Amino acid sequence: MNTEAAQRTRHPQATTTVIMGIVSVLFPILGPFVWYSGQRMLADIDKSPVHIDGRGAIAAGRTLGAIVTVLWLVVPLVVFLLGL
Repeated sequence: MNTEAAQRTRHPQATTTVIMGIVSVLFPILGPFVWYSGQRMLADIDKSPVHIDGRGAIAAGRTLGAIVTVLWLVVPLVVFLLGL
C-alpha cells in the first residue's frame, strides 16, 4: 500500500469554496466572504505538515470571489462617475 497516498487528504471545504465562488457571481454579497475564506484555507494548507488536496478548487473559488468583489465595487463607481 502506498503510504503517501494514504496520508493525502482533501480539504473539507474545497468544494464548498468553489461552489460559493460560482454562486457569488449571482449574489455578489458573498464575494468578499469567499475571497477571505479561500485565502485563509490556502494559508491552512501551506501550514499543514501533511499534503492536503483541493488547493486548485480553493484557489478558483477565491479568485471568483475576488473578481466579483472588485467588479461589485468598480462598476457602481464608474456608473456614478459617468453619470449613467
